[in-house]
Amino acid sequence: CLPMLSGEAAQSVFDGDYDEIEIRQEWQEENTLHEWDEGEFQLEPPLDTEEGRAAADEWDER
Repeated sequence: CLPMLSGEAAQSVFDGDYDEIEIRQEWQEENTLHEWDEGEFQLEPPLDTEEGRAAADEWDER
């Protein structure tokens, strides 16, 4: 999973001026991008295929 930040938060991370523990404590799980295919990330898997439903079940277990 990759966290996405924007604005001042993104600039702080880019500059190396951030507290990783604080970011993780404030992170909202629903904003987490999951890797679907190699290099392809999305908030939720497509549910119109068996593979997508299996991925959704796996993501829910985490």
